[in-house]
Amino acid sequence: MTKKLVMLGRGYVRKNCHLFSYQLRWLNMKREVTFYSDKIEAQTLKFPSGILANFLHLAEMTEELGSNLGKPYVGTLGSGLYET
Repeated sequence: MTKKLVMLGRGYVRKNCHLFSYQLRWLNMKREVTFYSDKIEAQTLKFPSGILANFLHLAEMTEELGSNLGKPYVGTLGSGLYET
């Protein structure tokens, strides 16, 4: 089973999972980072190479670790939203 993380522009991420199942199942699941829209994806891929490399590294770590990535990489905004 794959959990999806949705990029909401400017690095905001929403995870699609139920809070009660988070502790039991979330750690062993592969996540997938997707963009909220094609426009955001196109703009992101135009970042300078150094910034893009950093973003891709964070996206890969997010797919692997999810919310366990923690500070200084991810901060909570509340209501299931996270800032990268």
